[in-house]
Formats: sequence, C-alpha cells, structure tokens
Amino acid sequence: MAAVEPSTGRILALVSVPSYDPALLSGNGSAARDAWARLNADPDRPMLNRAVQRTYPPGSTFKVVTAAAALDAGVVRNLDEATDSPTPTPCRGRGPG
Repeated sequence: MAAVEPSTGRILALVSVPSYDPALLSGNGSAARDAWARLNADPDRPMLNRAVQRTYPPGSTFKVVTAAAALDAGVVRNLDEATDSPTPTPCRGRGPG
C-alpha cells in the first residue's frame, strides 16, 4: 500500500503485508539460516515488498473518482439515501496480499 500526496505525487508512506521480523535474520548462525529458509519457503512470501514489487488495479483510489463523477453527473443527489448495496463484509485477518 502506498500513501501519495496527490498534488505532487510524493510518496508519504509504503506498507507491505504480510511482513516479517528482520531481527530473525541478524547474525550468521543456524537460527538466522533457518529463519531465511523458512521465510523463503513461506507461501505468503512475506519477504516480497508488495508496495514496490507488485502492481494492483486502482481499487479504493478509483472509488473517489467514481463517487465524484456520480455527484457531478447528478446520479447521486442525497448522500444519506439508502442504497441497494449488500451488507458489507467485515475485514478478517491481515490486509490484501
């Protein structure tokens, strides 16, 4: 995930989930080697920096554009009006991979 300053494009923050504890890799003993092997074998690939090494479709960012277009076109007039949207699904566990 990236937080970007819209007016300049400046990157304010980067987050990659899932993550790992880099302290596990400090040193050169068997514990560090075991941690390295375990992290590289993990199917969730926690050492992959998803913020800079993957591309994703414009999800939440594009919702703002869609909402602004709907308001501008007059499709939506009452922001408090109920919609036909299904009940939101509660978040479970960690963020997207």
